[in-house]
Parts: sequence; structure tokens; C-alpha cells
Amino acid sequence: MPLHLCLPGVWQAVRTNAIHCQLKQHYALNAFTGPLDCVRFTLRTKGPLGLYKGLTPWLVFAFPRSAVRFSTYEFVSQRFRETVSKESQEGELQNGKLDPYLSMAAGSIAGAVEFLTVGTPMQCIQVKMAHDAYSKVPRFHGFVSAIVGIVRAEGLLKGLYAGLGPTVLKGAVNNCIRFSTFSELKYIYQKYKLNVADNRLTATFENFSTCPESDHFQAVHEAILNPLETMLLGATSGGLSAIATHPIDTVKSNMQSLSADKYTSSWNCFLSILRNQGLPGLYQGMAPRFVRVSLEIGLHFSLYEQIACRIDESLFN
Repeated sequence: MPLHLCLPGVWQAVRTNAIHCQLKQHYALNAFTGPLDCVRFTLRTKGPLGLYKGLTPWLVFAFPRSAVRFSTYEFVSQRFRETVSKESQEGELQNGKLDPYLSMAAGSIAGAVEFLTVGTPMQCIQVKMAHDAYSKVPRFHGFVSAIVGIVRAEGLLKGLYAGLGPTVLKGAVNNCIRFSTFSELKYIYQKYKLNVADNRLTATFENFSTCPESDHFQAVHEAILNPLETMLLGATSGGLSAIATHPIDTVKSNMQSLSADKYTSSWNCFLSILRNQGLPGLYQGMAPRFVRVSLEIGLHFSLYEQIACRIDESLFN
């Protein structure tokens, strides 16, 4: 269950702001000078509800996207663990932790599967609804109206799977960075906390082997990350992924817009943005997306770790 559903308005306002900045070349208006200028323009022309355009598809697809992403990652990771354990008792497995490269591979597969199934249709609908909000004569009057209008005008595959290449690429790279970075940061930080606890016990009892079992258990318990620590590590991995994949996201948003017909391919879209706006054009909307992704992924991992911990406790108690 995505915890960010508890704050849908905040997420959607930031997400829509980023999309508007990325699509500014399609609007019949002066270029936005920045995220705040984009927000002010939206509030002035569309009112507060303009910041929430495209909220419905995001809410509808949030649950299945998270389910597909995390279940695929866990499934692939488990297959990797089983393969490694068969090949070597030591291998690439350290206390259940995957080698970083295997974690990157599992994350890439999870991201690709997510966007091959439910992620791309969601983003197509969302981007088109956000773009349509600035049309002189809006075509869509809601989520269902948008789906019907898109499919009728462009067909099922072209309408809901436009920009599939850059979208899947972005999803794969994003999750490659997020899962592997989070896994490494978690391992390093837990090891640090455990060493601190061990040093404290050693100083207290002089000989670690004479330490009571209850204190051993307490030391291990202290090494477990709390929700805030997990959120900070997740936010770090999310922020890094946002920086790395923003140019791909910009191309993806333009390929999924209502003006996508002007491009012959994703590569043509990339060159067009680079030619007309320069390198900064590929980073339009970077600030709001960085904020949203950092917070969203931080909450994702924090909630996921808490739920996984509760499930493990219920199974083994």
C-alpha cells in the first residue's frame, strides 16, 4: 500500500507542476522561468484545482504499480539468492544481502515489468490530461472521458502506450538505482549501528563473550533501522534516481503529450528539445520532480520495510 496516498494532493501538485514545466514548449505562452512561476501561472489561470489535474489516474494505478514493482523485485532477488547459494556457500551472498550488481539487475527488471504493464498507461493518461488542461478547448472532462477520448483518437496501443521505449528505460534505470542504492546504504548503516552497539558492550563487559544473551539481543535490535532512518535512506536513493533519469523523463513526457505527433521517434524528440532549448531543456521541471521523487521513494521504502517486518514477525511468532 503506497503511503504517499495519504498525501495525494501534495504529490499531485508537485508532479503536475513538473509535467507542465517539461511540456512548456507546447504551450502558447512564454516559457516558465522556474517551478514557482509555473505554479503561479497555474493558480492564476486554472485555480487550485489546476494543480490536481491528472490526479485520478495516479490514484487508480498507484496500488498496482507498487505491487508489481516490489513483488517482481522480491521474486527476482530470491531467484538470484537461490542461484548464488547453489554455486557457492559464500558466493555473492552476505547475510542475505545481494551483490550490488545483482540488486541493480533485479531493480532494473522490476522497473521494466512495472512500466510494461501498468506504469506506461498511467503516465500517458496523466500527461495527456495535464497537457489538455492548457488547451484552448479542453477535450477531457475527467478520467473516464480521457481514456475514451485517447483510445478513440489514437487507438489503444498508440494512445495508452505512447513513449513506451523511454518510459520503460526510465523505469528500469530508476529502480536499478533506487533498489541497489537503498540496499547498500541500509547494509552500511546497519553495520555501523551494530558496530557501535558492539563497542558499547565490549567497553561495558570488557570481554564481549561474557556479555549476557539479553544484551546481545539488545545490540542486534538497536541495529534495526527505524521508519525515519529508512525514509531518509530511501529519499537519498530516490533523489539520485531523479537526477540521473530526468532527461529521459522529459523525453517521455513530451512523447506522451497531445503534441507527440510532431516527433517521429523518441530520439527525434530528444534532438528536437536539445536543438530548440539546449541542454537545460532536458532538465525542465527538475526541482519539483526531485522533491516529489525523494519524498515519495522515501515513504515507499519506509512503509515497505515496516510491512515486511510485521509480516515476518507474524510468520515466525
